Amino acid sequence: VPGSTRAIIRMGHALVAGDHADWAGLSLLGQILGGGPESRFGALLQNRGWSGSATAGLNRRRGPGLLEVGLDVPVEVADSAVAEVMAVLQQLRSEAPGVEETEALKSFIGAALPLQLATARQAVGQVGHFRLLADAPAPGARSLEDYAETVRALTPEELLRIAGEHL
Repeated sequence: VPGSTRAIIRMGHALVAGDHADWAGLSLLGQILGGGPESRFGALLQNRGWSGSATAGLNRRRGPGLLEVGLDVPVEVADSAVAEVMAVLQQLRSEAPGVEETEALKSFIGAALPLQLATARQAVGQVGHFRLLADAPAPGARSLEDYAETVRALTPEELLRIAGEHL
């Protein structure tokens, strides 16, 4: 739009289906990329001194999942911001994330899981989500524990493999 001061950019990349064995690793990689101001995309904006936001989210589906990247930056840095996001993705595909970075996010994900079942509405949402993914039986405490254990067991080297294969 002529005269705009902000560029709103959306990018996406198809991923494996939500019931794929690598999905726990992908969810951790999504947090590393754009899970908040401490994420790689958040640090990118901060380090460049750009105002705005850069986020990454994973959309888990029965069919192909989706990595969604969103940028809201000044128009004058839009091209640079897209190039920088692509560089961050390439770095994640070629260098294993650090142990400190992964351990902090694994702890966060593990602590957040019980909050996903805190209300009846959230529990029903989780049941529906699992059924939509793969006609799987309704999740119980064990399936969430399995997910948490899978996330806790991920190593930086395993995340590098997952990023290289799927991002």
